[in-house]
Amino acid sequence: MITVNSVKYPFEENSSLRKVLEDLNFNVELTVCEVNKNLVKKIDYDNFIVTDNDEIEAVSYTHLTLPTILL
Repeated sequence: MITVNSVKYPFEENSSLRKVLEDLNFNVELTVCEVNKNLVKKIDYDNFIVTDNDEIEAVSYTHLTLPTILL
């Protein structure tokens, strides 16, 4: 079992972080992940292998909000 955003999930052994995120319906390109309190770079998602008892925090963003300046 792994924990993603405080919820426990079963997972396939030897799965990459990308596969786990895709299986959980995250848009991988718009998701930032921390595994066991360590930030994982997006370029490493394919090579980062998730292991039993990993704790993953995943934040998905859909757009960037910029401050608006009124003149």
